[in-house]
Amino acid sequence: MFIDLHIYTDRYSEMRVMPIGAIHNAINKGLDGIVLIEKNRLWPDEELASLRREAGIPDSFRIFKGQQIECPEGDIVAIGCNEEFTNQVTSLEIKQKIKTQGGCSIFVPQKTITYEDYFGGKKKDATNFFGLFDAVEICNSKLDKKLLREFLDFARKKSICCVGGSASSQSSLYVTKFLDDIKDEKELARAILKKRANFACVDGHDIDPRGGKTTNIQWNVPKVSVMKVKGLIFDLYGTLVDLKSTESYEEFNKMAVWLSQENIQVSGSMLMNYYRERCFELYQSAQKRVKFPEVDILQVFRDAIGFFSGKDRGEEFARKSAMVFRTLTIKNIGLYPNTRAMLRELKRRKYRMGIISNAQAAFTMPEIEDLKLEQFFDFIILSSDVGCSKPDSSIYKIASRQIELESGQTAFIGDDLHGDIYGAQNHGFKSVYIKTNVGTSKYPVTPDVTIADGDLRNLLRIFP
Repeated sequence: MFIDLHIYTDRYSEMRVMPIGAIHNAINKGLDGIVLIEKNRLWPDEELASLRREAGIPDSFRIFKGQQIECPEGDIVAIGCNEEFTNQVTSLEIKQKIKTQGGCSIFVPQKTITYEDYFGGKKKDATNFFGLFDAVEICNSKLDKKLLREFLDFARKKSICCVGGSASSQSSLYVTKFLDDIKDEKELARAILKKRANFACVDGHDIDPRGGKTTNIQWNVPKVSVMKVKGLIFDLYGTLVDLKSTESYEEFNKMAVWLSQENIQVSGSMLMNYYRERCFELYQSAQKRVKFPEVDILQVFRDAIGFFSGKDRGEEFARKSAMVFRTLTIKNIGLYPNTRAMLRELKRRKYRMGIISNAQAAFTMPEIEDLKLEQFFDFIILSSDVGCSKPDSSIYKIASRQIELESGQTAFIGDDLHGDIYGAQNHGFKSVYIKTNVGTSKYPVTPDVTIADGDLRNLLRIFP
């Protein structure tokens, strides 16, 4: 998560940038949030809410508040405190008040002051000085490069959290990367206190803090390619939904116990063998019609129940049995982080959206409803319903008809290079590969865009 920790505005500070302009600039550059920092002043919550409404800011973008206090040693940024501080206090007093309120303190060095001015030429004195603060703003628009290098070296030696903020009338030049999803000022402060943050740089401002030639250091926001499309089609499991399941002997044995309570006597091993053999038979039969067939699991359960009970007990009982089996096999299911917020924002941006999933309708539709995902999609195509699976061209043709767009106006987002990316590109869709270490990660195909960290919020940068 990338946040500019230090933005002044013309609302409460002597700056020319308007709050709405600063926010839209940050959104356009792909940031996840900003902190509005004013001198000795906190933005009222009602004004922040009003600002969000006036600017039409998406729910996924975070706006935080903080304040800057001037001290003899330099400026201090306080985040996570409700009290407005004055300049008539010492650094130590400010630090103690911030700590009491559960906030964090960030030291902001001044460009006009040298390292020797701070420490009197004695670096050992820096230990006590830095100990006053929870972090130091290593990169901003006002910091002298030599001073930057000195502070960075010292901060790293002492394991002091280093952050970045623009600290100017131009927003989103310097930012901080957070390892956690930050929802409010308290969480932001805790992340800094736990050192789960580091400074970053955007817009090609490749500053080498050690001087000399620019080096490829790890402080740039991931660059993504903006795609101009009108429709988005998602894979489900492994892309939006994190699913872990297993179909071992243990699960079939439990299923056999359940069937016995329904007066169907069968052992776990017999049920497992019949299930697998029947799936294979149906798959082979379907291969005569399509290249990548899909078996309908309801038919498998209905056939198994008829075989072991001696009579057909109907589709509803087969559906009930399938859901029991699914419950037994699932170890974990849930949305990946930020999925719902990302989908809500893309929907607000007027994209037509759908799902293509190699999945069983008997299992998947109830899970989609439980996860409250159906509200975001114009259509859902499941392989068991259409008799073929990705990367079969037939399933992508069905999607094209459903989304009612030219292939080049549609992007497919998935976690499997073969089924998702190859299949989508073969049909003419643009492609975004989400690397979640679930789907096939080795296949001779090159996605249009790869999201290597699996963070779905990057899609908001790709599809403006």
